[in-house]
Amino acid sequence: MTSDEPSEDDPRRSRAVSVASEILSRDGLHGLSTRMVAQRAGLQTPTLYRLFGDKQGLVDAVVHDWHRDHLRVQQSVAPSTDPVDDLRAGWDAHVRFGLSDPRLYTLAQGEGTNAAPPQPATEAVALLAARVHRLAEHGLLRVPEHRAVQLVLATGRGVTLSLLHTPEDERDLGLSVLAREAVVVALVGTDAAAGKVTGVDTGGVPDAGHGLALTRTVTQLLALLPRSSALSAAERRLLEEWLHRIGEESTDA
Repeated sequence: MTSDEPSEDDPRRSRAVSVASEILSRDGLHGLSTRMVAQRAGLQTPTLYRLFGDKQGLVDAVVHDWHRDHLRVQQSVAPSTDPVDDLRAGWDAHVRFGLSDPRLYTLAQGEGTNAAPPQPATEAVALLAARVHRLAEHGLLRVPEHRAVQLVLATGRGVTLSLLHTPEDERDLGLSVLAREAVVVALVGTDAAAGKVTGVDTGGVPDAGHGLALTRTVTQLLALLPRSSALSAAERRLLEEWLHRIGEESTDA
């Protein structure tokens, strides 16, 4: 950060990003010009360049703030006693937020920016990972945690983008529910998805089969292992390696 680069609460930055967001929401990238943003934000064009570097820097700031707002929405989803319902609630919040501003959602998912994911985006993924981890701790997860996180991310983004590319009067919002429930069943099985499993499940779910039951148990052990102090650091690393190998074998079987 240079001495001229503003913090997020700098009023000059806030005005410029707000104006740029409005233009991008209405007209997209092709409708954005730094001169227009500077005029509407009450700034000199050279000042805008000192603050953001160039037009791309301004776009990246808009994307950063979109992810910040998305993170706040996800953080507002209060955890319940049911980790499966919490996953559903996070999914629904993501889709609603995405549909609220189609152009910014598309932009935030990578169109028009080459920047690395901003910190709020990384934190949102970490929040999703924490929800998936709760599934593992409860013995509900049928796939490795990292695979579960990627499945939710890819499918949730894909469904939202598909809905956004459908004319608003033709959108079937039930598509999101169908996709969400398909992902939930893939992650926890039909019994847990229907709320028939409570507490810690050690496996043996009827629709899981031996391979999936083993994956479920291994995933739970990996999730709960940090709570144990019975092993040395070297012993824990070795056990984690064994469990990962067993889990990968059972998942690919």
